[in-house]
Amino acid sequence: MNVKKKIVHILPNLSKGGAERFTVDLCNALSADREAEVHLVSLYKNQSGSTFRDDIANGVTYHELDKKNGFDFAIIGQLYKLLRKIRPDVVHTHLNGFEYALPYKLVSGRTRFVHTLHSDAFKECDISFFRKARRVAYRLRLVQPVTISRESAESFNACYGLKNDVLIENGRKAAEKTSQYDQIIAQYKGVEKGTLLVCVGRITKEKNQELLIDAVNNLAAKGLFSGKLLIIGAVQDEQVYAKLQQKASDCVEFVGMKSNVADYLFAADAFCMSSIYEGMPLSIIEAFSVGCVPVSTAVGGINDMITHGVTGFLSRDMSVAAYEEALLACLQSENLPGIREACKNEFIQKYRIEVCAAKYSALYGK
Repeated sequence: MNVKKKIVHILPNLSKGGAERFTVDLCNALSADREAEVHLVSLYKNQSGSTFRDDIANGVTYHELDKKNGFDFAIIGQLYKLLRKIRPDVVHTHLNGFEYALPYKLVSGRTRFVHTLHSDAFKECDISFFRKARRVAYRLRLVQPVTISRESAESFNACYGLKNDVLIENGRKAAEKTSQYDQIIAQYKGVEKGTLLVCVGRITKEKNQELLIDAVNNLAAKGLFSGKLLIIGAVQDEQVYAKLQQKASDCVEFVGMKSNVADYLFAADAFCMSSIYEGMPLSIIEAFSVGCVPVSTAVGGINDMITHGVTGFLSRDMSVAAYEEALLACLQSENLPGIREACKNEFIQKYRIEVCAAKYSALYGK
């Protein structure tokens, strides 16, 4: 009888963010392997509906602790007891799950530890003491660091002075239409309704929707854009939202959070992202999966994902004029069908969650 490899993923919570979405997807994909026993541990409790808790596959054993705000020393003990009970072969941490799990590593030499850096290394760990602890753990090879893009790897090297990371790109399952797709088509598509642009992301300063709205407003004023820009995502900064509402013209619509984002991607003529910084955004991977052409600022891991004019369009800098130029290049391109197919192929070959899970499985087995 084969003994299953026990894999435990640990993260702070299952809120609707990119790292959380990826972790749930990865656990679900890993659980399809009959030789793996997959556990997912959330340090905080998670409500049904407002988090990704309901998306966890039946093959994944879910645990949640009761972390309080701030650094909660009690959670170290609770997590230690849970890991002692599971006796994992692999512990894979995300975000600040690292600090809470590390004490178990110090007394369990046989367990392989992996940590994925989901963003710039300096931003992911901005507390000096914890950063020093991570550097020691990485340098002594107590924990295997995983970066998600070339720029992510460069930030790891700059932050920790090390080059022992393994680069594994993020993955996502292919987006699928829901029963609401026809309703969206009826509402937003049609010759008389013009072009449909979609932006997916929480409303914060970092997501920089102001740049996108300014660019779309300018193109509309010049008679170069007719249609709708839909901004999908939760409001996390009320001041930013108020400013965006003031700037938005009639062609911009805020639709809030949606559970059927895929329907909008299938319907859209282009996917827009104007962030100040990104790691490797799952929203672009989802856009790739349906052949929705991305237009984005050239920041973070996006530079590794999009080849200008081949799998999307990149602005040459962070100015409104540069984003207008990139968006117009997309809208006026005579090769959009070819670019859509290139996006789909990029997803199939590189960004499917099954491809990502296979790479992590190989890493766990080393």
